[in-house]
Amino acid sequence: MGRVLRHGPAGYHAMKHHYPEDLPLSEEDQAALDAAQTEYDELAELIESGMADDEAEAKLSELEKRIDTLNARSEAYSVEALEQAGTFVFLDYYGRLAIERGFVKPGEGLSGILCGGP
Repeated sequence: MGRVLRHGPAGYHAMKHHYPEDLPLSEEDQAALDAAQTEYDELAELIESGMADDEAEAKLSELEKRIDTLNARSEAYSVEALEQAGTFVFLDYYGRLAIERGFVKPGEGLSGILCGGP
């Protein structure tokens, strides 16, 4: 299921949208993801209980980045989607960089590519 673009560029809501396809992680990547998630959960619990050391927040941030990197490997756009769709790069409502992929201009069909809605 795709994310909902809340404060995107004008006209995006009228566009068709490709979504990335799920890919299985390799055994190595899945093991690394499971280990990182376990470590993250344990560290977050220590922080919440006040038992963590001074470097815990930095470690938690690094674990979050590792988890995000591994999760990014679990989905990809098809070749057809990459050929047809474009990307919006903009600042969101809060001034943060936002990148939304998979949008197809109205009138440029999806040529039978499976796409879904939010």
